[in-house]
Amino acid sequence: MKVLTTLLPFLLLILTACGDTPPAAETTPEAEAPPAASEYPAAISKVFAAHGGIDAWKEFRSLSYTMGSGDKKESQMLDLHNRRELIKQSGTTIGYDGEKSWVVAEGEYKGDPIFYRNLMFYFYAMPWVLADPGIIYEDTEALVFDGETFPGIKISYNDGIGISPKDNYFLHYEEATGKMRWLGYTVTGRTGKASDKVKWIEYPTWSDHGGVELPDSLVWYTLEDNLPVAPRSTRVFSDVQMGKEAPSDEMFLMPEGATVYEADMR
Repeated sequence: MKVLTTLLPFLLLILTACGDTPPAAETTPEAEAPPAASEYPAAISKVFAAHGGIDAWKEFRSLSYTMGSGDKKESQMLDLHNRRELIKQSGTTIGYDGEKSWVVAEGEYKGDPIFYRNLMFYFYAMPWVLADPGIIYEDTEALVFDGETFPGIKISYNDGIGISPKDNYFLHYEEATGKMRWLGYTVTGRTGKASDKVKWIEYPTWSDHGGVELPDSLVWYTLEDNLPVAPRSTRVFSDVQMGKEAPSDEMFLMPEGATVYEADMR
């Protein structure tokens, strides 16, 4: 088992096609239960209800999916209660066992698995991850795109939540249906400095998976004055599986010879 002592560059290979590095994901300790359904503000509750209901989501324990294709194909498996994770890319396996992030790679791995931990899951599992504990909900200015107005909810985090608690998200939904349509986000990364540059993802279509909806694709947009302009890149998701039983502990165990990445590396 090898432990890294220097920080590798912030090169997230699988996200190169998206053009921008997304913010670090938040994680939910299993011991800290999310709020009860009745405790959420009305606006976010409307969004949850439009996608199957937060109580239905909380019944699930595991989620797996595939994204991309060819050399950029990647599969991810998550334990939804404690966010343990197993990622398989071409020639690389990345894991998080609940305490440590680890990598097994055929060649030199130039990414940052701590920053990447739960990252694409966090984008894909919208709006459900916005039910996590430690979140602050506020109304925000509506987004107007192609003549349609989408009301908005600003998401921020209490201190100490996740790797970059100064990240902000802006969820915008269809007023008539409550369906989530847009996500704006700012990137803090490991700088610790808040950013006012907002990047945008569209969630154009959704599919039912066991009673809750998840997006079919994520569409990143070009930007002008912090607003979305035109589609730039798309990430499609397939092979979606949801389960109400916990994944096996063995799935996330660090294999012999894996490289361990320390959470406090700077």
